[in-house]
Amino acid sequence: MTPLSRYLLRQLLLPTLIGLLLFTFVMLMNELFFVAQKAVAHGLGWGASGRLILYELPRLVVMTIPMGTLLGTLVAVGRLSADHEWVGMQSAGLGPFALLRPVFIHGSLAALAALVVYMVVFPQASFASRSLQKEIMFKAHLGADLRPRVFYTEADLPGTVLYVDEIRPGTRGQLENVLIHRSEAVSGFDELILAREGDIYPS
Repeated sequence: MTPLSRYLLRQLLLPTLIGLLLFTFVMLMNELFFVAQKAVAHGLGWGASGRLILYELPRLVVMTIPMGTLLGTLVAVGRLSADHEWVGMQSAGLGPFALLRPVFIHGSLAALAALVVYMVVFPQASFASRSLQKEIMFKAHLGADLRPRVFYTEADLPGTVLYVDEIRPGTRGQLENVLIHRSEAVSGFDELILAREGDIYPS
Protein backbone atom coordinates (compact mmCIF):
# COMPACT_ATOMS: atom_id res chain seq x y z
CA MET A 1 0.00 0.00 0.00
CA THR A 2 1.36 3.40 -0.99
CA PRO A 3 1.81 6.22 1.53
CA LEU A 4 -0.96 8.12 -0.26
CA SER A 5 -3.38 5.22 0.22
CA ARG A 6 -2.48 5.01 3.92
CA TYR A 7 -3.02 8.75 4.26
CA LEU A 8 -6.43 8.56 2.57
CA LEU A 9 -7.46 5.63 4.78
CA ARG A 10 -6.56 7.64 7.87
CA GLN A 11 -8.66 10.51 6.55
CA LEU A 12 -11.58 8.12 6.07
CA LEU A 13 -11.28 6.43 9.47
CA LEU A 14 -11.90 9.36 11.84
CA PRO A 15 -15.17 10.70 10.31
CA THR A 16 -16.40 7.10 9.94
CA LEU A 17 -15.87 6.43 13.65
CA ILE A 18 -17.54 9.71 14.58
CA GLY A 19 -20.50 8.92 12.32
CA LEU A 20 -20.75 5.40 13.73
CA LEU A 21 -20.82 6.67 17.31
CA LEU A 22 -23.30 9.44 16.45
CA PHE A 23 -25.76 7.20 14.60
CA THR A 24 -25.52 4.47 17.25
CA PHE A 25 -26.18 6.98 20.04
CA VAL A 26 -29.19 8.45 18.23
CA MET A 27 -30.72 5.02 17.58
CA LEU A 28 -29.91 3.87 21.11
CA MET A 29 -31.94 6.72 22.61
CA ASN A 30 -35.14 4.98 21.55
CA GLU A 31 -34.04 1.76 23.28
CA LEU A 32 -33.18 3.67 26.46
CA PHE A 33 -36.82 4.68 26.86
CA PHE A 34 -38.00 1.06 26.55
CA VAL A 35 -35.36 -0.16 29.02
CA ALA A 36 -36.27 2.62 31.47
CA GLN A 37 -39.93 1.64 31.18
CA LYS A 38 -39.09 -2.01 31.96
CA ALA A 39 -36.80 -0.97 34.80
CA VAL A 40 -39.57 1.02 36.46
CA ALA A 41 -42.26 -1.60 35.83
CA HIS A 42 -40.25 -4.59 37.07
CA GLY A 43 -37.90 -2.90 39.53
CA LEU A 44 -34.74 -3.75 37.59
CA GLY A 45 -31.34 -2.89 38.97
CA TRP A 46 -28.51 -1.16 37.13
CA GLY A 47 -26.93 -4.48 36.14
CA ALA A 48 -29.98 -5.91 34.38
CA SER A 49 -30.77 -2.58 32.70
CA GLY A 50 -27.20 -2.28 31.43
CA ARG A 51 -27.31 -5.84 30.08
CA LEU A 52 -30.54 -5.11 28.21
CA ILE A 53 -28.95 -2.08 26.56
CA LEU A 54 -25.76 -4.00 25.78
CA TYR A 55 -27.68 -6.83 24.11
CA GLU A 56 -29.43 -4.33 21.82
CA LEU A 57 -26.18 -2.80 20.54
CA PRO A 58 -25.34 -5.47 17.89
CA ARG A 59 -28.75 -5.05 16.24
CA LEU A 60 -28.15 -1.30 15.99
CA VAL A 61 -24.49 -1.53 14.96
CA VAL A 62 -25.40 -3.70 11.96
CA MET A 63 -27.42 -0.73 10.63
CA THR A 64 -25.11 2.08 11.75
CA ILE A 65 -21.87 0.64 10.26
CA PRO A 66 -23.01 1.29 6.63
CA MET A 67 -24.43 4.67 7.63
CA GLY A 68 -21.21 5.71 9.38
CA THR A 69 -19.11 4.43 6.46
CA LEU A 70 -21.10 6.46 3.95
CA LEU A 71 -20.91 9.59 6.10
CA GLY A 72 -17.17 9.13 6.68
CA THR A 73 -16.53 8.72 2.95
CA LEU A 74 -18.54 11.82 2.04
CA VAL A 75 -16.87 13.93 4.73
CA ALA A 76 -13.34 12.76 3.84
CA VAL A 77 -13.78 13.26 0.09
CA GLY A 78 -15.44 16.63 0.68
CA ARG A 79 -12.54 17.73 2.89
CA LEU A 80 -10.00 16.65 0.23
CA SER A 81 -11.87 18.75 -2.31
CA ALA A 82 -12.25 21.74 0.04
CA ASP A 83 -8.54 21.75 0.91
CA HIS A 84 -7.59 21.39 -2.78
CA GLU A 85 -5.71 18.17 -2.05
CA TRP A 86 -7.61 16.47 -4.85
CA VAL A 87 -6.34 19.18 -7.22
CA GLY A 88 -2.80 18.49 -6.02
CA MET A 89 -3.24 14.75 -6.64
CA GLN A 90 -4.46 15.45 -10.16
CA SER A 91 -1.50 17.81 -10.73
CA ALA A 92 0.82 14.96 -9.73
CA GLY A 93 -0.69 12.82 -12.47
CA LEU A 94 -2.91 10.67 -10.24
CA GLY A 95 -6.30 9.79 -11.58
CA PRO A 96 -9.53 8.81 -9.82
CA PHE A 97 -8.18 5.27 -9.27
CA ALA A 98 -5.80 6.59 -6.60
CA LEU A 99 -8.81 7.77 -4.61
CA LEU A 100 -11.02 4.83 -5.50
CA ARG A 101 -8.67 2.16 -4.12
CA PRO A 102 -8.60 3.33 -0.45
CA VAL A 103 -12.35 4.01 -0.56
CA PHE A 104 -12.92 0.46 -1.80
CA ILE A 105 -10.67 -0.99 0.93
CA HIS A 106 -12.43 1.13 3.54
CA GLY A 107 -15.86 -0.01 2.39
CA SER A 108 -14.81 -3.66 2.21
CA LEU A 109 -13.49 -3.60 5.79
CA ALA A 110 -16.70 -1.97 6.99
CA ALA A 111 -18.80 -4.58 5.15
CA LEU A 112 -16.71 -7.37 6.71
CA ALA A 113 -17.17 -5.88 10.18
CA ALA A 114 -20.95 -5.61 9.66
CA LEU A 115 -21.07 -9.21 8.40
CA VAL A 116 -19.19 -10.50 11.46
CA VAL A 117 -21.51 -8.60 13.80
CA TYR A 118 -24.59 -9.86 11.94
CA MET A 119 -23.50 -13.51 11.66
CA VAL A 120 -21.72 -14.02 14.99
CA VAL A 121 -22.45 -11.35 17.60
CA PHE A 122 -26.09 -10.54 16.82
CA PRO A 123 -27.51 -14.11 17.23
CA GLN A 124 -25.77 -14.59 20.57
CA ALA A 125 -26.90 -11.18 21.85
CA SER A 126 -30.46 -11.81 20.66
CA PHE A 127 -30.62 -15.16 22.46
CA ALA A 128 -29.17 -13.65 25.65
CA SER A 129 -31.65 -10.76 25.47
CA ARG A 130 -34.65 -13.09 25.11
CA SER A 131 -33.40 -15.24 27.99
CA LEU A 132 -32.94 -12.19 30.22
CA GLN A 133 -36.38 -10.79 29.37
CA LYS A 134 -37.98 -14.18 30.05
CA GLU A 135 -36.19 -14.32 33.40
CA ILE A 136 -37.33 -10.79 34.26
CA MET A 137 -40.94 -11.61 33.42
CA PHE A 138 -40.79 -14.87 35.38
CA LYS A 139 -39.28 -13.22 38.43
CA ALA A 140 -41.78 -10.38 38.28
CA HIS A 141 -44.60 -12.92 38.12
CA LEU A 142 -43.19 -14.89 41.06
CA GLY A 143 -42.56 -11.85 43.21
CA ALA A 144 -45.83 -10.11 42.41
CA ASP A 145 -47.75 -11.87 45.20
CA LEU A 146 -44.84 -12.15 47.64
CA ARG A 147 -45.16 -9.78 50.61
CA PRO A 148 -42.61 -9.21 53.39
CA ARG A 149 -43.31 -10.27 57.01
CA VAL A 150 -46.08 -12.67 55.96
CA PHE A 151 -46.04 -16.45 56.55
CA TYR A 152 -46.91 -18.46 53.45
CA THR A 153 -48.10 -21.90 54.46
CA GLU A 154 -49.46 -25.11 52.90
CA ALA A 155 -52.37 -23.27 51.33
CA ASP A 156 -49.99 -21.15 49.23
CA LEU A 157 -47.00 -23.47 48.75
CA PRO A 158 -47.63 -27.22 49.13
CA GLY A 159 -45.31 -28.78 51.69
CA THR A 160 -43.54 -25.49 52.38
CA VAL A 161 -43.65 -22.65 54.89
CA LEU A 162 -42.02 -19.43 53.63
CA TYR A 163 -41.26 -16.21 55.51
CA VAL A 164 -39.41 -13.18 54.15
CA ASP A 165 -38.50 -10.26 56.38
CA GLU A 166 -37.82 -7.72 53.60
CA ILE A 167 -37.81 -7.42 49.81
CA ARG A 168 -35.25 -4.92 48.54
CA PRO A 169 -36.70 -2.36 46.13
CA GLY A 170 -35.04 -2.05 42.74
CA THR A 171 -33.33 -5.47 42.90
CA ARG A 172 -35.83 -7.67 40.98
CA GLY A 173 -37.05 -9.21 44.21
CA GLN A 174 -33.91 -9.83 46.26
CA LEU A 175 -35.01 -11.18 49.63
CA GLU A 176 -33.63 -10.51 53.11
CA ASN A 177 -33.81 -12.79 56.19
CA VAL A 178 -35.51 -15.79 54.61
CA LEU A 179 -37.01 -18.78 56.45
CA ILE A 180 -38.06 -21.88 54.50
CA HIS A 181 -39.40 -25.06 56.08
CA ARG A 182 -40.12 -28.00 53.80
CA SER A 183 -41.60 -31.34 54.81
CA GLU A 184 -42.44 -34.53 52.95
CA ALA A 185 -45.40 -36.41 54.37
CA VAL A 186 -44.40 -39.75 52.83
CA SER A 187 -40.79 -39.95 54.00
CA GLY A 188 -41.17 -37.74 57.05
CA PHE A 189 -38.19 -35.65 55.86
CA ASP A 190 -38.02 -32.10 57.26
CA GLU A 191 -35.70 -29.36 56.05
CA LEU A 192 -35.19 -25.92 57.58
CA ILE A 193 -33.36 -23.19 55.65
CA LEU A 194 -32.36 -19.87 57.22
CA ALA A 195 -30.64 -17.31 55.03
CA ARG A 196 -29.63 -13.67 55.33
CA GLU A 197 -30.32 -13.10 51.62
CA GLY A 198 -32.17 -14.91 48.85
CA ASP A 199 -33.03 -14.57 45.19
CA ILE A 200 -35.90 -15.89 43.08
CA TYR A 201 -34.73 -18.05 40.19
CA PRO A 202 -36.82 -19.85 37.59
CA SER A 203 -36.76 -23.61 38.08
